[in-house]
Amino acid sequence: MGLQKHDKYPVAESYSCNNGIADNNPHAIKNLNELVTFLSPELYVIWNNSLPRSKKDQSFKTLIGQKCFKAFHDRDEPCPDCPILEVIESGVAYNEILHTPDGAYLKVSGIPIYIENRKLLGVLYISLDITSQMQAEEDLRDNTELLRGIIDHSQYFIYAKDLDGRFITVSQTLAEFLGVESHFDLVGKNSYDYFTKATSEQHRNNDLAVIKEKKLLKLEETVETDDGILNYLTIKFPLLDVNGSVHAVCGISIDVTERIAIEEELRRSRMLLEKTEQLSKVGGWAWDVQRQEMVWTNGTYRIHEIEPEEINLTIPTHHIDRSVECYRPEDRKMILEAFNNCAEGGISYDFEVPFTSAKGRKKWVKTTAEAEYTDGVITRVIGNIMDITERKHFEETLEKLSFHDQLTGLYNRRFIEEEIKRLDTRRQLPLSVIVTDLNNLKLTNDVFGHATGDKFIKAAARVLKSSCREEDIVARWGGDEFALLLPQTDKQSAEKVYDRIINRCSKIKIDDLPLSMAIGLSVKTDSEQKTVELIKEAERNMYRNKMEYTRSTVDTVGKTLLKTLADKGYETEKHLRGVQEIAKKIAEKMNLSTAEVSRLKLLAVLHDIGKISTAEDILTKNGPLTDAEWDKVKEHPEIGFRIAKAIKDFAQVADEILAHHEHWDGTGYPRGLKGEEIPLLARIVAIADAYEVMSSGCPYKQAMSKHEIMNEFIKCSGNQFNAELVDILMQVFEEIDY
Repeated sequence: MGLQKHDKYPVAESYSCNNGIADNNPHAIKNLNELVTFLSPELYVIWNNSLPRSKKDQSFKTLIGQKCFKAFHDRDEPCPDCPILEVIESGVAYNEILHTPDGAYLKVSGIPIYIENRKLLGVLYISLDITSQMQAEEDLRDNTELLRGIIDHSQYFIYAKDLDGRFITVSQTLAEFLGVESHFDLVGKNSYDYFTKATSEQHRNNDLAVIKEKKLLKLEETVETDDGILNYLTIKFPLLDVNGSVHAVCGISIDVTERIAIEEELRRSRMLLEKTEQLSKVGGWAWDVQRQEMVWTNGTYRIHEIEPEEINLTIPTHHIDRSVECYRPEDRKMILEAFNNCAEGGISYDFEVPFTSAKGRKKWVKTTAEAEYTDGVITRVIGNIMDITERKHFEETLEKLSFHDQLTGLYNRRFIEEEIKRLDTRRQLPLSVIVTDLNNLKLTNDVFGHATGDKFIKAAARVLKSSCREEDIVARWGGDEFALLLPQTDKQSAEKVYDRIINRCSKIKIDDLPLSMAIGLSVKTDSEQKTVELIKEAERNMYRNKMEYTRSTVDTVGKTLLKTLADKGYETEKHLRGVQEIAKKIAEKMNLSTAEVSRLKLLAVLHDIGKISTAEDILTKNGPLTDAEWDKVKEHPEIGFRIAKAIKDFAQVADEILAHHEHWDGTGYPRGLKGEEIPLLARIVAIADAYEVMSSGCPYKQAMSKHEIMNEFIKCSGNQFNAELVDILMQVFEEIDY
């Protein structure tokens, strides 16, 4: 279609370009997006290709021949600052963007068209509605500013780098971290300008990995600072151009230093919990009431001896089911009811019960639980289970120790006192009580040592235990005393027990000493009778028995001691007679009383009785003694003193036994007495014993002649021996047929 023209306006016929654009490209002109209008110098519309925005309801042909201000703006006069007039007046093309009153944006151009001799033919006016474009650009600016604001106010480090590692853009947060005032100052810089070499190389290597792999990478990066190492979780991804080539690397870094520290602390806490559970043998568990889910700690699995993979998590109560199986059948209902009461009613529980692990190991456990509330509603049950097997065994041991005698394994006094209360009922009548006391235990301890004394105590315990029924109670009442409670036992039956004890004791000897006990018996037949009086009666009977047997027992012990000493090959009967004979002759020369002579003769026999505790290999050693052996030998006066004190008939010479190795000058032992401090009889026996040893010899020394003996006594007179007694001995020498 050609350019529109109007007959009223002959100027249109002379338009020199009408055989150009309009005639040759009618569709091109019509289909342009722009409003194209040709105006005469008088502002008439000569032709146009479309209607303006305000005339869309008319035909564009109706505009031809009208003034432009009337046609386009419905005005009666030119528009103020009309750009067409400016083009006509200046002859210069015009380009501008106009904002119309209705809010539209128009990009307008006015081009002067000349004919020959530069005569103005008219103005080609082109108007393009760019409202959508302008709005899009404005939206883009707004979005860009919004994105910039988001980036700058983000707590994360956000940035983009070119392929050489230079920053293209960065968030203000990163700029401030690097001590830069504005993010613009970082553009064109790289990591090496701000970070350590190690940090920069790490970041650069990660950038290169993104460029190479052309995909998003999740990375853990670090930054070295003066305050230490900071840890970052970084997401890096490539920006691709239309050809699929990487032209930039973008990154978002999140500071996870604190999170890692918390995770490390949490890891340590879990390790501590794990170790604590192992050491304390405890485990924890939690039941989510709403979700019906159970969680066990490793310690709980360990106590049950169940592996986590053995639990079927699709069964909400499988943990509970497996746990309940470990309790005794008679305890399972109690455990389940306690758990349900806690989960439903908030009732806490605390039990100590037997337990068998999944592997069949017998244990004791302490299981506790309490409810947790949220807004008054039970949401969880928190509990723990502790392996208290060792504690239970310890408690059992303590209980046994508290009620048992450690040496004999019998019950102790504390236990029997409790049993007396329990048995003090009519149903247990008649109730018999036997009280026993070991004879000469102190003497045995003094002579042979407490180890031998303990043998006597244990032997007595065995005798008493074997003499009673299973239901009878045998206890160690004190050091050397025992008590027996015989429920439902009359006097005749109790006397049979009494006789069995006596009979079995008579058959037992320890270190050649007989086992001997004093025994007392009493029987309760009346429920009104006090049990305390019953025991006192048995003790009185025991003491009477002890008095009856004391003398015969002591005589037996004394003879046994002397026999044992003789059996060791040292204190032979010949030696003792020799000492007695010399001592007696000295006593006669001194005119001592009959009583003193009798004591002297006893002392001559007993003076070395303390050597009963000296090892036989020392007493019979064929050679000089070592210092240690000599120290053992020097203990015998004190041991002999204790023996004599313990036996009534021997006690009269106990002090003399203790002093018979004292020297006149104070160099003897054990107390270093001298002169008249040494009892007279001890001084006499010391001389008699020395004479007998020198005249008879000993394992490591031959017998001496009479002359040698006399010289030895003269040499020791006044220092080892009393000089007056040595003089008397010299008189005795003259009467002795040596």
